[in-house]
Amino acid sequence: MYTNVSDDLKNRISGDGRTFRARMTLDDTVIESGFVSVDMKCIAGTGTSTLEIGCASSTQLDITMIQPDINLTGREFLLEFGLLLDDDSIEYVKMGYFMAQKPTVDDGRITFTAYDRMAYRMSGYYISKLTYPCDISEVCAEIESLTGIRMKNAPSGISISKNFDGYTYRQAVGFIAGLAGKFATFDRDGVLDFRWYAQVDYLIDLNRSFDDIVVQENVFQVGYISCAVDENSTLRVGDGTTGIATSNFLVTQEILDSLYTVLKGMSYHPTTCSFAGDMRLDLGDMIQVSGKDGKVYDVPIMSLNFSY
Repeated sequence: MYTNVSDDLKNRISGDGRTFRARMTLDDTVIESGFVSVDMKCIAGTGTSTLEIGCASSTQLDITMIQPDINLTGREFLLEFGLLLDDDSIEYVKMGYFMAQKPTVDDGRITFTAYDRMAYRMSGYYISKLTYPCDISEVCAEIESLTGIRMKNAPSGISISKNFDGYTYRQAVGFIAGLAGKFATFDRDGVLDFRWYAQVDYLIDLNRSFDDIVVQENVFQVGYISCAVDENSTLRVGDGTTGIATSNFLVTQEILDSLYTVLKGMSYHPTTCSFAGDMRLDLGDMIQVSGKDGKVYDVPIMSLNFSY
């Protein structure tokens, strides 16, 4: 959860009658008006209600706006959402760095899709010059050097036995995340983050949610982890009825046993809801949601959509 905000924003965003703004910055050009709609979608995996590890997720924007005087195609920009405070000032919150695809123009408006750096900075093929086996930290350092992308929370202390010939950088960081029992995503500063779910102090109460809360009755619990190593070999640990299924050609039984020790205690009721939005929330936040039954549920944010 993004915390670098003022107390004024914290207080105002929990109120009613809120007013938001959008802003794009391209080099020295700032666009603060003309936005018709911005839809932002990010998913830590395939969007199912089951936990996934080893994902390299990309955030997607769908934007409609009045056609600006500058060309947007193929240019990276910073997107921010701002909130009008009680003193009539606007406090902006970074959402991330994106690049627009070719837009369509209709009657003075343009509509385009944009993706974060996972899509356009990590799409090349990874040709490693390291000597294998090597430590996973050496692989992360080489990817940083070759792509110019900074990483944080990168794993270490895991031996990599094979190279990544035939795989893209995005696929490689997905495999790396899987070895650490995490997923990979870009943060608001354009840094590649290896992330897992962590509890934050945030409650979506009934008076902030819309009338579409769905809480599944059955609890999802990490009772097992299975991993397809190749077409003919699948490793497994645990004997529960629900769990994590993944694929990773680098996983060994020792690594899988270690992951199970860390992840086996996690459980939750799969939940979906829409609510009076808060741009401080991130993939990987474990928040609380009030159900219609009066109970409060711990919910991992595995999929997050903002509509402006």
